[in-house]
Amino acid sequence: MAENLWYLPSRLFPLLIISILSAEMTAYFYIAWSIALTLYVIPSVVGDSLFAEGSYNRENLKSVTISAIKFAFLILIPALLFVLIFGDKILLLFGKAYSENAFNLLRILALAAIPYTFGHFYITMERIRVNVRNIVKLYGLVAAISIGIGYLLMLRIGIIGAGLGWLFAYVVAISLIVYKVRICKS
Repeated sequence: MAENLWYLPSRLFPLLIISILSAEMTAYFYIAWSIALTLYVIPSVVGDSLFAEGSYNRENLKSVTISAIKFAFLILIPALLFVLIFGDKILLLFGKAYSENAFNLLRILALAAIPYTFGHFYITMERIRVNVRNIVKLYGLVAAISIGIGYLLMLRIGIIGAGLGWLFAYVVAISLIVYKVRICKS
């Protein structure tokens, strides 16, 4: 169930875009999304290593987690800056229209890699703790917010709305996680 919720925005956004905007806009979205996903691979791979280590040895889990997050950002930040600076050039590989129509969306999706990274590490910790309920809740929240807000914004501002919905969903999710952690510590 959690995996299906995680995939839901990536599966629904193209369908929403084609029905609200056009097939051409769907193509621009898909390429920007695909490029941004390369950034999301970084926390995913590091998180998988953390999961393996944390499942095997929970004694130093806090310090190992902090090290993993630092390592992920050590790789992510330069990659993110590269996409933010040269993303329009990368999109030129697909044609001038892609560079003109998908660059702002790509920048938003790239920036979403920051809260996504924190979300992914939260999910990794919940996987180590075998707390599936929190994983389903987070993915459900992200899916609902990103699709809902993305849909409403697409009606007004086009494909950028999908990216803003995705970014907003992860910002809200991380904010709620931070709030929950602070409440638990009190």
